[in-house]
Amino acid sequence: LHNPRLSGRAASAPNIDRLLAETIFDAYDEDDQVFLMRFSVMEHATAEEAASFTGCPDAPKRLKKLEKRNAFITRDAGGSYRCHSLFRTFLAERLAAGGIDRAALYAEAGECCLRRGDLMAALRFFVRAGRPEDQLRLLDLFSMKNGNLLLFLHPDAVQAAVLAIPWRVRRQLPMRGRAFVGCCRAGAAAARAAAGLEEAGERFGGADDIAPAVEAGLGGEAALIRAILSFNDRHAM
Repeated sequence: LHNPRLSGRAASAPNIDRLLAETIFDAYDEDDQVFLMRFSVMEHATAEEAASFTGCPDAPKRLKKLEKRNAFITRDAGGSYRCHSLFRTFLAERLAAGGIDRAALYAEAGECCLRRGDLMAALRFFVRAGRPEDQLRLLDLFSMKNGNLLLFLHPDAVQAAVLAIPWRVRRQLPMRGRAFVGCCRAGAAAARAAAGLEEAGERFGGADDIAPAVEAGLGGEAALIRAILSFNDRHAM
């Protein structure tokens, strides 16, 4: 990206945005513009993945056309397409200002990440989607294969994401809550989930609409975590 008028000084963000709009984005019809904005939520995606999360069945044909017409869309050796980082930032800003249902788009992107097996990327998209159904989907992650690794690899981000879900939503899936507590137990030595586990024990333990067996299981998990943490603290002394 070069503009002789900007030589000798750094190109400001407004200048770059204007250039991208005038030389690339505005040259496309509305359908292509909407597709590009939708596609920009993912750092990279195959044509088939793009068709699934953008809601555009003709994504393979559209991406091939865009790659030929625009150097800012490239295809790597593995068959994934990606936007240049500058163009992707520009598209993200347009997406935020447009009339596209971003919650639904982020949720579809999360499902795409799940099919890839990238649970952390899926979690981030479900957080961004933010609807109750997306928050429940986030809780599903802890019952999936390798769901226990989420807390092990990203303890702070994962706990923050779960604790940000209102209890009125979390109580709809008590067994998923139990799976989360179980994942916390697996990483108890790190002691990062202590506050959340205390809250889980109190909240689930006092719920009237949860089966006694589930309530007891949740309370037991939280109690076990507290015991492990206490043992580790004493052992460290």
